[in-house]
Amino acid sequence: MPDPNYFADDPNSPLLERFQRLLAALDGLREEQRSAAEETQRLVAESSKHGGEAARASVDALRAEVRADLARLAGQVDEVRRTAGTLEGGVGESKAALVELVAYDRERRVREEAQREKAEREQRAARARELNRAGRAHHRAGRREQAVAVLSEARSLDPDDAEILSNLGAALLADGRTGPAEEPLRRAVRSNDALAPARANLAFLLLRTGAVDEALKHLEEAVRLDPNLAPAWNSLGNARWLRGEHAAAIEAWHRAWKADPLCLAAGRNLRRQQEIP
Repeated sequence: MPDPNYFADDPNSPLLERFQRLLAALDGLREEQRSAAEETQRLVAESSKHGGEAARASVDALRAEVRADLARLAGQVDEVRRTAGTLEGGVGESKAALVELVAYDRERRVREEAQREKAEREQRAARARELNRAGRAHHRAGRREQAVAVLSEARSLDPDDAEILSNLGAALLADGRTGPAEEPLRRAVRSNDALAPARANLAFLLLRTGAVDEALKHLEEAVRLDPNLAPAWNSLGNARWLRGEHAAAIEAWHRAWKADPLCLAAGRNLRRQQEIP
């Protein structure tokens, strides 16, 4: 788009300058005619002293002619002024319209860029969700390395998705990589502190590292957010057992077993305490 200050080279500018020069010339001509008329009147006045009635009649005719010339000249000057004013107004309107067009084009480009970026983000997020599902399938099937690789790719596409971060942390834990698992798990909870599995996964890591009190807080919040989350109940039972709260631990394991009879860890814990056959 042209620069809105391009009017220094506007092709209309020379035409406007010619009108302005003509206006100045006409003003000068009118001044000259006025001076000539005054001189004529002076000369006629001198001659009228000696010419009587005939001289006075000649003076009246000459005055009338001069007035007519001046009136015609005044009309021409007014016409030039009107034409110049119209041209100046047109140039001003053209400049304002171009400035408005430049602003509109800039806004359009910004909107199009925002729409393009939004579409790209949505495409990345959709691909990340696909990889997240694939990574979870690898994890459930025991393909730990594949799970970590696929979930890491999902995270690269959508770094702030709490579910992806939580699943990646869980896969890393399952692969025995406790240190690398902590960062995505903590980030998952920060990203969405209402995501119960993220809190449960982080708590599982904390129990491994001996941070029982911090793990207990996350587990209590996890089962409050999702009362049917069996792994969280099982880990909550483990945390309470480590704190010496054995009755509360057994109750939590029963809650895990009730929420999911296929929760093998809860079943093992209850069998150790001879709570189930």
